[in-house]
Amino acid sequence: GNQDRQSRVETRFASAVVGQVVRIRPISWSGYIAMRAGLLVWPIPSPPPQVQEQVPSVNPPEASRSYSSVWNNNAVGTGFARSMLDSAQGWSAAMNNMQQWMQIDAGATMLIGGVITQGRRELNQWVTSFTVQVQDASGAWAQVDGGAIFTGNSDA
Repeated sequence: GNQDRQSRVETRFASAVVGQVVRIRPISWSGYIAMRAGLLVWPIPSPPPQVQEQVPSVNPPEASRSYSSVWNNNAVGTGFARSMLDSAQGWSAAMNNMQQWMQIDAGATMLIGGVITQGRRELNQWVTSFTVQVQDASGAWAQVDGGAIFTGNSDA
């Protein structure tokens, strides 16, 4: 994990997944469920990347993101519903429970190899562990790496 709320944590999946929409589900958090996130992707078609290769990252716009709930019921792209990497705030859920999620639409079907996370910008709030689901072209959701729990952000 990273050493503070501003650093980026890059989480690579054991197996890249084909899909367009990524759902990050917080499992544990520090202070409150709050995060900023981006994706590690390769366009399709592309040759399968080697593990050691640099993975291109994308930081889709706020309009390509949705949430289970938002603190203060802010509209996407405003207040507590700004989750792009390095954004001025971070998504903050309306409630602290494991039913919360953030979705990011990559804009096209991609080979998704991981996610990048950050904590909330101005407060010590971040997600410490999470699971990831990816939606395929049929609309079905699949657990990444068999439902593995990934390590998120942490305070050193």
